[in-house]
Amino acid sequence: MQRILLLLMTLSTLPMLAQDGLEFSLSGGPGRSYLIMNDDTSKTAANLQLSVQVGFLLNDKVELFTGVQYWQSGFATSLTDQGGNLVATADYVTYGLPVGVRYYLTNNLYGAIRLVPAIQAFAGDDNTSDPVFAFEFTEGSMRSFHLFGEVNLGYAIHLSDAFDIDLEPRLGHSFTPVLDAEGINGRLFEYGINIRLQYRIW
Repeated sequence: MQRILLLLMTLSTLPMLAQDGLEFSLSGGPGRSYLIMNDDTSKTAANLQLSVQVGFLLNDKVELFTGVQYWQSGFATSLTDQGGNLVATADYVTYGLPVGVRYYLTNNLYGAIRLVPAIQAFAGDDNTSDPVFAFEFTEGSMRSFHLFGEVNLGYAIHLSDAFDIDLEPRLGHSFTPVLDAEGINGRLFEYGINIRLQYRIW
């Protein structure tokens, strides 16, 4: 709770730092996820990331941003009981609050880094009222808190003084272990490319 309050207090001070402008953006795009498990197995699947961001321009080079981020990794997992009956199917979903900095190398080219405190969940269908697993495997059942990191190298296409369309490749990694549907810990690596629609408010 103290960490959450500290984060909220920090975010509340960001508008006072926006000396050179305030931006609003929507971004999203496809990618791939790799889950490397502690038992030396691995899984790969498609992912989709969506985010809403507010950016605070400190000057013509540096922008601080925060927002809300959602992404889903399609590790579609079918779980059965000992008799072979289907118990549940699920995908990973993650909700986070990104906080990062974007640095403009040129008028069009920029790099960015973000940290994303997040909650990992399973989204799926539970086909029994009495699951055979220790944790509830119902739609939206929350799993645990995680910390993700992501880097971007983006290219901004300026449509006007206020509107941009950016191409934003991304590379991400989980700093905390990610729990597999079978209960095995692992590390998550992701990459992809987003399209970002940006509007400068002032």
